[in-house]
Amino acid sequence: MYCHIHSQGMAKGACVHCGKLFCADCLVEVDGKFFCKEHVKLLFQNTGGGYRYTGPPDPPNPYEEKPYDERYCGPPMPAVYVHDYAIYGFSPYNRVLALLLCLFFGVAGFHRFYVRKIGTGVLWLLTGGMFGIGWILDLIAILCGYYRDAYGRRLR
Repeated sequence: MYCHIHSQGMAKGACVHCGKLFCADCLVEVDGKFFCKEHVKLLFQNTGGGYRYTGPPDPPNPYEEKPYDERYCGPPMPAVYVHDYAIYGFSPYNRVLALLLCLFFGVAGFHRFYVRKIGTGVLWLLTGGMFGIGWILDLIAILCGYYRDAYGRRLR
């Protein structure tokens, strides 16, 4: 085990605040607890000369409402879009359009190119929709709602 800063130095202990390993030169002991030099400064800031250790910082909350800034984030996404994609895994590709592409150009594999299944799209193109059998199976899968895109998400 080596120091986080000095790659050749053997680690003496871990910082209580960040948990990274450090050598004896990089660690500072305060009341039996080891801190790296970066985090020992946090003990003495805004405490009137004394120190107060409250533990490592809380991890960021992914569900916390963040301030909206269009310059960096773009327009906000509708709640339904985030809910469907993140939890249920729906694809952004349209099932009706995939059905029409499969119905009219299925032997050429256009519906597979549409959902980004490029490899099997080329196979369908070269073999005539796997000699018609693959085309029929894809048509049935799209009609029943079982057809998925390249990432395994069901079409909407």
